[in-house]
Amino acid sequence: MFGKPHSFLLAIGAALWCAITLTSAARAAGVTMSVAAYYDGHFKYGEWLPLRITLANEGAAVRAEIRADIVAAGNQTFYSVPVELPAGARKRVTLYTQPPSFAQGILVQLQAGTQTLATVFVPVVVERNVNYVIGVIAPRRAAFTALRGMTLQTQPAVASDPNNARTNRSVVVLPIPLADIAERGEGLRSLDALIVTDTDTSELSADQRRALQTWVAQGGRLILGGGASAARTLSGLPAEWQAEFQIAAAPTDVNTLDALEKFAAQTIRVPGPFPATFAAGGAPLIAQDGKTWLAEYVLGTGFVDYCALDLAASPFDAWAGALRFWEKLLAPGAAYPADAPVDVSPRAMFASNLAYSLQNLPALALPSLRGLGIWLLAYILLVGPINYLVLARARKLAWGWVTIPALTFLFAAGAFISAASLRGNEVILNQISIVQLDPRIAAAQTFIGIFSPERATYTLQLPAHALPMPLRAETNPFGRSSLAAGSAAEIVEGDPTQLRGIQINQYAMQAFQIETPAPPNWRIESDVRFDGARVRGALANRTDQTLRDAHLVIGNQFVLLGDLAADASLPLDFGLEVARATFPNYLFARTASNPGREGDAIRNAIQTHFRRESNSHSADAAWLIGWMRASPLESKIVERRWSAQQISVVVAPLNVAYTPGVIRLAAGALPLKLLDSTQHVGWCSEPNQVYLNDKSMLAEFRLPKNLAALRVSRLALVLQREKNFPALDFQARDGSWYALRTVTAGANDLADPSRFVLPNGVVRLRASVDSSTGCTQYDLEVEGELP
Repeated sequence: MFGKPHSFLLAIGAALWCAITLTSAARAAGVTMSVAAYYDGHFKYGEWLPLRITLANEGAAVRAEIRADIVAAGNQTFYSVPVELPAGARKRVTLYTQPPSFAQGILVQLQAGTQTLATVFVPVVVERNVNYVIGVIAPRRAAFTALRGMTLQTQPAVASDPNNARTNRSVVVLPIPLADIAERGEGLRSLDALIVTDTDTSELSADQRRALQTWVAQGGRLILGGGASAARTLSGLPAEWQAEFQIAAAPTDVNTLDALEKFAAQTIRVPGPFPATFAAGGAPLIAQDGKTWLAEYVLGTGFVDYCALDLAASPFDAWAGALRFWEKLLAPGAAYPADAPVDVSPRAMFASNLAYSLQNLPALALPSLRGLGIWLLAYILLVGPINYLVLARARKLAWGWVTIPALTFLFAAGAFISAASLRGNEVILNQISIVQLDPRIAAAQTFIGIFSPERATYTLQLPAHALPMPLRAETNPFGRSSLAAGSAAEIVEGDPTQLRGIQINQYAMQAFQIETPAPPNWRIESDVRFDGARVRGALANRTDQTLRDAHLVIGNQFVLLGDLAADASLPLDFGLEVARATFPNYLFARTASNPGREGDAIRNAIQTHFRRESNSHSADAAWLIGWMRASPLESKIVERRWSAQQISVVVAPLNVAYTPGVIRLAAGALPLKLLDSTQHVGWCSEPNQVYLNDKSMLAEFRLPKNLAALRVSRLALVLQREKNFPALDFQARDGSWYALRTVTAGANDLADPSRFVLPNGVVRLRASVDSSTGCTQYDLEVEGELP
């Protein structure tokens, strides 16, 4: 496990320290400190692990700093936060850390100058990123033992690949207290799902409620239990969710659970009655006789599910079908990205793509080969034939002992001066931001690169409560990266947040990813009406910057709106066209305002955002996408002169209403999303175009949320190829799969189409082949009536 003897000794010493220090809080100079890691110390590599630190001071007033060091050899990143401890003070502080994948613990110290007042060792447990981690908040936990050791098969096995290990996700269950809901959405990302039942959530703070919204919108799944305590469980959750589900005022005793038995295909032999509190809203996943047993609300790329029964009570604690119930509920949307390593955060992997855009500066560019060639040719000609001819004509050939070294020195000096002028002599702060302007989850991620013309140490100052993490490129076509290899920095969380001791070599760059809320005065207002082919209504840019090259995107359809001035409105009456290039390249096919390096950075940022958020090849739902030459993050280098380069990509979900009546969605309008696939499946050059090479894929089309009530009268899968068609299966509402028996080029209509539209508006298909089929385009035509 350990590559060096001193690493092994370090681990033994840490374990002994843990045994001594964890039995009681460390004490010194009247100060006591206790530390508890959220989620019992479990975390995924690349995600934040919050530490809950409780301090008490029975002595004189102290000004100190909490410092968290990762107990692992070679780590150079430290997390700290300053604290004021007056006499008699009691304080609780949350410190966000990112342990490395090989960490076994975190050493937390309370320091006042050079004096260490208290020390606590906190053990941590790294979970493989592919594991499906579920947090459980419930006073009774016996009903959730069925989840332990469960494996989620997000793609059913097929004959061509029956043992596809990439389709399986091991489930890890963590019983946690309500207090472990972090006050930042970033602190919840080690959890894939969270179950809350029979718990009074009114104790949640406003920050915790916002964190839950952010976490769900970025891909989390929150599952709420009802039963007799439904009102208590929902009492402290966001008002938007309470209004969505519209739960009944009082529970109802139910003696039979036929709907659940059908859902899990397993008889319930536990006798009733069962207290149930039904929801009147949300998309019904399980319904019977006009009652919704399981309702779902989609927020961003995540889900909020509400069950009418208490999930910790009967029948779930004694029902053989409980395991199947959880499998069917959790598997949709739980697929792990096919191209992501199982032990690296997919978010961090996609974000590392921005490292190359940060380095894309003239100062870091390789010199021109043409310029080098001209320079070398001039040197050879001057030192060789020209020098000889001049000296021969003057009959001073012996002077060659002087002229050749002199010319060599002059050319070397010229090359050095030229290189220095190309590299520049100023510090550059390059910022690329992705700003998501959703009224519920306005968040910004800023990628900062500090370019240094000399070997130096810097301090970067950021706004209060920013969460910075080191960023580095994973690979480089030339065998090395100009990003600093280490993460030598101390991250001080506070007001302001600072990154101290950033060590950068000459003509190199150190990069960080900073997570912050979006500026409170930045928002996009929208009132958009859509009939399937044309958009009408209005948009307003409520920021203080011009939004350039703004595009309205609905699935694979789009329209170029042009530049939107700051605090300006735009009336809408446009027809949409279906994209015929991959996302996001088609967004800039008709604009010339952002060529070269700037345009590459914008396209890379857009692609990174959508792949990171939904693992989709394109933008689903409805979005306004544009960019600006400004940053949502105020940053500066302390006591240094620097120049700034700033680009921000703005993505804003739009409020879209559909015109009642007949709705037709043309082929190509809905983006295809890969839920699970093998390594031999990938995207081709056009939207919805996938190649299969002797393998299979699970994919889906998702109807827009506002079309959930669409009465579908026609579904047709449109295939663009001439032969070697894949075997196709579609999933029905009851969970069964039905084969499309005759597959042809063009439109393939599905009989009884409404049964293939799942309650959450998803049409799910499975494709498999026995040999290479090359690229096939999968489009869905939809027609129906919207009441």
